[in-house]
Amino acid sequence: MNVSMTPASLVRAFGEGRIVGPTGPLPARSALLTPRSLLLMTANTVLKLPRPVRGGGVDRTTRTLRLYGTKRELLLGRRAAPHAYLADCGLTRAGDGYEVVDDPNLAEPTVAMWRQPEARRLDRLALEGTLTVDTLRPAMAAIAAFHEASPVTRRHEGVGAPGRVARRWREAVDAIDPAAEGAPIDAATLAALDEQTRAWLAEADRHLSHRVTEGRVRDLHLGLRLDHLYATDPVTLLDPDERPETFHWSDTAEDVALLAVELDALGLSAVAAGALAVYAELTLDRRLLELLPIFARLVALRRAGDLWRDAQAETGQAREHALGAARMYADQALTQPRGPRS
Repeated sequence: MNVSMTPASLVRAFGEGRIVGPTGPLPARSALLTPRSLLLMTANTVLKLPRPVRGGGVDRTTRTLRLYGTKRELLLGRRAAPHAYLADCGLTRAGDGYEVVDDPNLAEPTVAMWRQPEARRLDRLALEGTLTVDTLRPAMAAIAAFHEASPVTRRHEGVGAPGRVARRWREAVDAIDPAAEGAPIDAATLAALDEQTRAWLAEADRHLSHRVTEGRVRDLHLGLRLDHLYATDPVTLLDPDERPETFHWSDTAEDVALLAVELDALGLSAVAAGALAVYAELTLDRRLLELLPIFARLVALRRAGDLWRDAQAETGQAREHALGAARMYADQALTQPRGPRS
């Protein structure tokens, strides 16, 4: 974003009706600033503008990189929830305000989406105590269908090369400096966690390799968190991970692992186990429950590292919230059981 398109100036213009869309000024309802995006919400639509930031494996510091990010999100988003993603577009200066234009190549890249009902977001349902295996069944079916339609590799090289899960684990470990302020895990605990997980990976190596042959390594969403899924009809899967394309190629078990971690953290382990069983049955994945603790540990530690780094750019309550969430995910990495989930 250029100097005239700071989050503060955009939110102010949005609230004052100075952002104009195809049919006139956008009727502002709310705005949300996240570590990587600014969301401008009307009653029915959302404009998502990537922020010019670098961190957590994501670089959006140039307009070209932000353009790549919006096009990549639209590609994955339309595969996961074609009913929710409208288009990539652009936001440009127009007089004393801003205008939404069709071509993102000529303006600040933006993704336009239909707004989803907050009451149907899965984290809301979980906190209300109404999230059950039956509620999750359509979501697991939608995830299974998304995976089935996603590009696949069966080659034991590149994204399917032996040891790639172990390398992803190594990256998650190396992303956390346990000696730094606010680190979500101490050095001794991280070292023990790393040693145990590497032993698990060695034991599972032949199964992980066979899963490449089975077609389990695909171009995935990797952002399937409770606050990114909506129990709508059809189910809505939003906000894929923003890292580069090569990161998204992994075992399908990794794509469902974060849901299990978050449900466990909310005390809904039985719901997590039931939902995973639904997915495993739909995808004929007989090794999923056996291998899931490895992937759950991987995604939990990675998420802890992401939140810890995000906290460095925050202050006050926002910083404490991010650090607390990072510690929660680190705790979930530590408590993953070995062997099949039941």
